[in-house]
Amino acid sequence: SKMFFSLFDSIKISSLKEMNLIFSTNEQFVENLGLALYQFLGKVPSSYYRDQQTTFSAGHPHFSTEYMRCWGRDTMIALRGLLLITNQFDTARETLIMFASVMRHGLIPNLHDQGNNTRFNARDATWFFLQAVQDYIYLSDEAE
Repeated sequence: SKMFFSLFDSIKISSLKEMNLIFSTNEQFVENLGLALYQFLGKVPSSYYRDQQTTFSAGHPHFSTEYMRCWGRDTMIALRGLLLITNQFDTARETLIMFASVMRHGLIPNLHDQGNNTRFNARDATWFFLQAVQDYIYLSDEAE
């Protein structure tokens, strides 16, 4: 058991060194968010939308590819913790723009599906989107 903890710590330290400098703050919570970020964020060709390639997986293994990968409600809820707190502002901006570009009648899709067969089946996805935009403005340099 001690061997597994030692191995985990080594992998964690190595992974954190590869990430943005914000992870060198020695804040356990932010480090854990950073590790979670790379478990759910990725470039999956079956979920690309125009130039946007980076998307969140709603869950593994069932929600990791194709039309089931990119869920609006889940993405907006996770955006603050996984992208903004970890200082990934470019990816956050791209994600917000990607969802805004397929908005219909003021609604943000719950299921993005590369912008093809978007599904607008979540009443609160738009409210989470608006909160994510507000969080982005307050936490990024673009508020100035």
